[in-house]
Amino acid sequence: MEITGESLGGVIKFLLKWGPYFCAFFFLFSLVEAICAYRAGNKVIFYTGILIAASFGGTVLIFFIRKYFGPGPTIFGIPLF
Repeated sequence: MEITGESLGGVIKFLLKWGPYFCAFFFLFSLVEAICAYRAGNKVIFYTGILIAASFGGTVLIFFIRKYFGPGPTIFGIPLF
């Protein structure tokens, strides 16, 4: 299968449309995983779940800010978020 600009554009459009929903799902999933690990006494999985949830939560936050408040500040023309 050949990767073309057209197929890559479709993938990018799909990720831009559904990416925030995937990130929100994995944020909640990681948060529940961390809570369950904490209650079971497994500190390694707890801290791993918190780190994963924080990364997905930050991604959702960035999508939310860009959607409702514009691209935000830039440095040399590159948006910070």
